[in-house]
Parts: sequence; C-alpha cells; structure tokens
Amino acid sequence: MRTPEPASKKRKVRKGTHSCWECRRRKIKCTFARENDLVCVNCQAKASSTSSRPQDEALAQRLIRLEAMMGRLADPQSKANEYNYPRDMEDDLLETSAARHANLLETHAPTPSQSASGSPYNRQYSSPAGPRLPEKLKQLSRDVYALLPSAKLRSTLAYSSPGATTVLSGFHAAKSPNIETPASLADPHYPTPDTHPVLITRRLLQYAVCVQNLSPVVFASIAADFDGKRPCHVLANWLGASEDWVLSSDPLIGSIEGIECLVLMTMLQGDAGQLRKAWMTCRRALNMAQLMGLDKKVPPLPRSLSSRHADPATLWFRIQCGDRYHSLILGLPFGSRNDPPFDPSSTPLDNLGKSYATVARKISERNEVVDQPDAYAVTQALDLQLENTACLVENTWWSIPDISAALNRSPLDMLSECSAIRLQVRHYTLLILLHLPYLMKGGDRYSFNRLTCMRASRAVLERFLAFRKDYIVYVAGRHIDYSALIAAMTLMLGHLGQVDPQREDDRSLVEAAHERLLAMGQHKTDKLSSESAETIRAMLPIVSGQGLDSDVHLSIPFLGTVNINSKPAQPVDAPSDVLPTPGSTLNGVGPADFAPFLSFDFNDFTFQGSDIVAGDVANGIQAFNGDKYDVPGGWMDFPSGANDWAFQGVDTTYWTMLNQSFNEQHMSRDDAMNE
Repeated sequence: MRTPEPASKKRKVRKGTHSCWECRRRKIKCTFARENDLVCVNCQAKASSTSSRPQDEALAQRLIRLEAMMGRLADPQSKANEYNYPRDMEDDLLETSAARHANLLETHAPTPSQSASGSPYNRQYSSPAGPRLPEKLKQLSRDVYALLPSAKLRSTLAYSSPGATTVLSGFHAAKSPNIETPASLADPHYPTPDTHPVLITRRLLQYAVCVQNLSPVVFASIAADFDGKRPCHVLANWLGASEDWVLSSDPLIGSIEGIECLVLMTMLQGDAGQLRKAWMTCRRALNMAQLMGLDKKVPPLPRSLSSRHADPATLWFRIQCGDRYHSLILGLPFGSRNDPPFDPSSTPLDNLGKSYATVARKISERNEVVDQPDAYAVTQALDLQLENTACLVENTWWSIPDISAALNRSPLDMLSECSAIRLQVRHYTLLILLHLPYLMKGGDRYSFNRLTCMRASRAVLERFLAFRKDYIVYVAGRHIDYSALIAAMTLMLGHLGQVDPQREDDRSLVEAAHERLLAMGQHKTDKLSSESAETIRAMLPIVSGQGLDSDVHLSIPFLGTVNINSKPAQPVDAPSDVLPTPGSTLNGVGPADFAPFLSFDFNDFTFQGSDIVAGDVANGIQAFNGDKYDVPGGWMDFPSGANDWAFQGVDTTYWTMLNQSFNEQHMSRDDAMNE
C-alpha cells in the first residue's frame, strides 16, 4: 500500500551564503562557473568588484577556543592532567593587554553558587572550579599543607601576635565585611589538604608575618611549639617553600589572592632586611596587578579564588607604598606614576602612608634632576608637603612610643605602638633623603637643609633606641635599622666644619646607637648590625671635641672609597682674583672650600674575585659568565641576601646622592672661574 507523501518537504537550513554584494544589491541570481570561484559570471562580465560576506574573525577564534575548552571538560583524562589555569586566561594575563584582560575578569569571577561547599570556611575560600582540584594541584596542596603549624601554635599566633591584625585587615577597606576575625586564623580545620595551593600559601605566609611580629615575651614562651626546631629555621622553610613551589609560577598567582601572597612576601623580606629581594617581589606584584587592571580608578572585578578576597584598591595602595619606599632607598626606578588618591574615609595612618608614597616618588624624580636650577624649589615644596602631612594626625601621636609598656598590654596596643614608631621613622627618613643633597653645601641659603637633616636624624636615632631596647635579638624592623645608619652618618657629617652647641649631645646619641648595634651584632652574629656599628665607629671622631685627627676612608660596594678629610683642602687652580662675596660662607667655610671635607675615589673600585676588564664590559653584557668569572657576592648578584650584602645598596644610594651635590657644586665653581 502506498504511503501518502507529507504535505510539505522539510528544507535544509542554509548555513552560509556565497553571494556577491553587487548581485544582492541588484537582486539578481549569483551564478558561479565553478564552485571554488570567488567571482560570479555576471560580475566577471561587468568587471565588478566582488566580496563575500565578511567574517568575524574574533568571533570565530572565540568559538574555536570554546569548543576546545568544552572538549577538555568532556575528557576526564585531559582534566586530570591539567595543572595550570585555563589556557585562555593564562595567555590573556601574561601575553595581552590589561584592558582586554579586565573585560574577561567578570566572566571568570566566582559566583556564590560556585563557592558553596560543606563547611562555612570552605564556602568562603573554595576555588571557582569547586572543591575538586587537578591531580597535580592536589599534590601541591598537600605539600604546602604539610608545612602549616600545629593547632596550638595557630591559636597563639592568632590571639597573641600584633601581626594577626595586619594580615587579616591590612588589605581591606575600613569596616569591610570581608575582614576576618582572629578565630578564622586560629581555626584548625581550615585550610584543608584539598584547598587550592594559593589559598594554603596565603595562610602560611600570614602565619609567618605573625611569627615575625611576635613580642619578645610571647616569642620566648612558644619556642617549644616549633617541634624542637629554631623558629628562624622554620620561618625560612615556610618562605622558601612558598617562593619555590607557588609564587614562582605566574599562572598560579594570576588571581587577587596570588598578588596578596606576593605582598605578604614583600613585607616579610623587607622586614628581615632583604631589601633588594623585597623590591623584586613587590615589582612582580605591581606588574601582575597592572595586568589585572587594579591600578585603574575603578578597578574591574578581579579574578578571585575565594568569596572573601582583598579589596583591589587597598591592595594596590599597599603595593605602591612598598614599591616607592624600596625604590627610593635603593636608588632604583619606581614602577607606577599614579599616586594613591587621598580618601577622607580612610584612617589617618593610611592617609599618612599615601602621602609618603607620593613624596617618595617626587624625591626620586627630584634626584634625577638634582643638578637643575629648579630642583631646590621642588625640595622646598616637598618639605612643606611633609609638614602638612604631619598634621593629618594629632600632635600627641608624634611622641616617641613606649614599646616597653606596650609589651604587657594587648596585641592591638602593641600593634598601635609599633605602627606608630615605623611610620614616624618613615617620615623622618624621607626628610633626611629630601634634604641630603644640600647637607654639605655652604652658605646661609642651605643652612635650613642642614639643620633639617640633623633634626630628623636625631628623631630617627631616638626612635631606633626606643624600638631596639626590647627587640634587640629579633630581625623584625630592619627598615628602622637601615634608617638608623642613615641618620647616624647624616648627623655626624652635619658637624663637619661647624661649631654647633649640640655636638656633645649628638655624640652621646650616636654612641648609644653604636652600642645598641654592636650588642645586636654580638647576640645574633648579625652582619648588618656589626657593619653598621663599624661604619659609625669610624666616623665618630667627626663629633669628638677635638675633631678629626686623621682622614677617614669608607669603602662603599659598587661605588668606591669615600674620603672624609680632617681639614678642608684648598681649591686647586683657583684664580687669585676671585674674592669671597657676602653671605658666601658659613662659619668660615664657603661653598668653594666646604666640599673638600669629602672626596670620592671611584678609580680604585674593582670587582673582587673576577678578571673582568674594561674591554669585556665594553663588549656587552655577554662578557659576564658565571662559569668563566667568579664574582662571589658581586655586581651581578642583584637579589643578594642580608648576609651576602649587609647594606643592600642603601649606603651606595646615600653617598651617591651626596656626590651628585658635589658634582653640581664643582660645576658651578668651574663656571664662575671660567667667567
């Protein structure tokens, strides 16, 4: 029996067209002689231009990437072997523009449903991919998890260390709902072995900050909680594993929690005296944050591994503060020109930090053009800015904090006192570095700069003595130690060729700092303290009652020798017809014969332990080969540790700034002689 045909035959959907735009415009049939022809018969006859329908290449590429990603998700074997984040995310973060990446961040950001899991802490911290991790990440998580301290030590660190408040609230805006409580830091059930390794690393670094900031009283009571190991060795093991296993991988830290880990590492390295490593780690955090768009006025929603992540604007501000300070004190370029905006809703201490970051950038820029005529006007303007910044807090806040009394109070009181003394030292150190190029210049015009340097130096040394009275055997607070060295050298140099009634008091202050540094070096075999004490001892005759009996020679790494002369040398080849002018002298020492108290010899500096000659250097950087040239702790060892290079380049920057002012002074004198 015949089956009846359907009423209408279903037509295939046309998936594309090959029509010419000219034929479509004329509404005529487009006929091709062969299937692969690009021009139809009518257009060939009329010699018209033909184009097929334009294709959206970007859309096609996105579809290809989407199909590949769906294929990986559907293949269990491929999913198990995948170690890094999705390839499209990694490429966009590391290889393309920050603007394009910022547009994709919202797509990859976790949703509340993605963060849901069993316990409340897992709900807060689970990764966007859910609680299950690729096999390689699972093993990494287990390795980092094995380093976490015991439950007892976690509780002690959470409730007894001033560092707990720093790591829990320091990366959030004031009164943010994402601020954790000490109970979360003490929780023995988080993180779990299957938590994302970046989140475990962040928790491990938070514990490290807490250990580094413990008060001496608590520190002595928990020594047994480190399983018979020295706390400094345990801390070094935590930091080394975090850096080698997690922070060295760009794909792993491509999230806001990864950047937070880098900032925590910067804090730990800087506070331990590894300034150059801290600068490199902070610069890496800054570059990663810029790729994510955190430096924008309205930062995009960042890629996050947890629902309670750091505030992007606050995190960017912390990065800027670290980068600006380390760049200034090491004489290195800063990474961003955008200054953190002043926020009336921020705490006064945060606004202090923002102002100091701005001033540090401007001092660095001034140092590049210190020989220009308008550099002095910039210096005076920055001095006024620092004076206005000091008014952001009450006058009573500037009194020297009583660290000894705070040891017997709560961790919050201890944090308040330590934060105050660190910020005060930062303020006075900026004042010293601001006026340092004019310290050794004669003339009434520069007396204000010299007096400001000396006043700020006294303030730094007084706070150093207050801080190191109780923290004498601990490495935390290394920024204060470096500032104390700068202040001691500045205070003594300020007395060269001067008759100052405070000379004896200043000598007593410098001697007290010298004794404290000497004691620190003896207690812990501390190279920084020992070498700082030796430098101060060599310069102490400057402030003695009789003055310098003989010249002082200081060897500065990568700079040369600084010669402090007992008597100012006479200018060489000075014309006899040049007469002094009124106001050109200060206590008998004018600008033409003040600088010879100091001289710099750069010709005697050589690479120790190497055979590098000038020709090799001129031929290019390829001349430096680690196998051919043995340079232990030398020029090429840029990220040297505190034990390899105690001063980390702080002394080099200091004397270079003074030498720049001498060069300007000598050039001005030569110009006057030529006229």
